[in-house]
Amino acid sequence: VYIAVGEPEASAGPGALRCLDARQNGDVTATAEIWRFGGEQFNDSISMAVVHEGLVYAVDTPGFLNCLDAATGQRVWVHDLKANVWGSPLVADGKVYVQTGEGDVYVFQTGREAKLLAKNGGLPEMGHGTPVAANGVLYLAGQKALYALAVEK
Repeated sequence: VYIAVGEPEASAGPGALRCLDARQNGDVTATAEIWRFGGEQFNDSISMAVVHEGLVYAVDTPGFLNCLDAATGQRVWVHDLKANVWGSPLVADGKVYVQTGEGDVYVFQTGREAKLLAKNGGLPEMGHGTPVAANGVLYLAGQKALYALAVEK
């Protein structure tokens, strides 16, 4: 189980991304943690992590997209999105999508290299959401509207 913890409403500060062994039973407080990535490296977060091909993608509230090795918790790369993020990243079609509260949608290539493919902005009234992909359409939530983006065929 990969989980990001922290409470941005209480105050900005350190959070943690944790990897826990879900196969254990009973009170596993002292034994289930496999690794922890936190302190000064990972801030508070209310987002879910995404695991894809041995890598964990997780954002913290101040807007840093982290890529970590799923087995060890070692940071592979980090990218400053320059805006708060409350939604979760999406992995689809070999890409990582992250929506910021400033109305930008970042698109990265999945993998061990931080390769920014696009920074898309300009959608009005964007909100803190998680991009969703279904049937060839990318959905983005705004404050007052839901946007559906697709390639014309």
